[in-house]
Amino acid sequence: MASRSKPTPKVRPHDVQVPPSPKPAPPGASHRRSVPQGVERTAQVLVHQAGSVPKAKKAIDTAAGMERESEFREDQLAVRLGFRSRKDLLAASKALVDGNGVPWWATPAAEDSWIVWNEETVKSTKFATLNEATRSLADGQTGSQSASGAAFPEGFNG
Repeated sequence: MASRSKPTPKVRPHDVQVPPSPKPAPPGASHRRSVPQGVERTAQVLVHQAGSVPKAKKAIDTAAGMERESEFREDQLAVRLGFRSRKDLLAASKALVDGNGVPWWATPAAEDSWIVWNEETVKSTKFATLNEATRSLADGQTGSQSASGAAFPEGFNG
């Protein structure tokens, strides 16, 4: 007995073309990430350091609020370095942490150099590269300059 091939269905021009449904991902499968690489890990560390998800969310909300608020000293530093606003200053800056866990910012300045600063101190040393600025913090060369002393540029006494 000869086998017959199945006839292919005829598609009419007015028939609706329905795409095949996507295959469901199995539990635990990796999905596309909506945040930059490394941010999820940082968030996990924050949750563990804060002690709970609500406390971590509160910390993030507080930090986001601080980003929106004006900070006179940082506004003045932004203007002195040639930025239009504190927001532009922070967008151009790279977050760093010194050997003692103190947060700092490295910001590109005029003449292809970088300055390092935090809410208490602006280092007087200019660095040729971001790596050099980062190494100075890792080496513990942050010094103990105070916010009220000569650590801030002239006119920067918020």
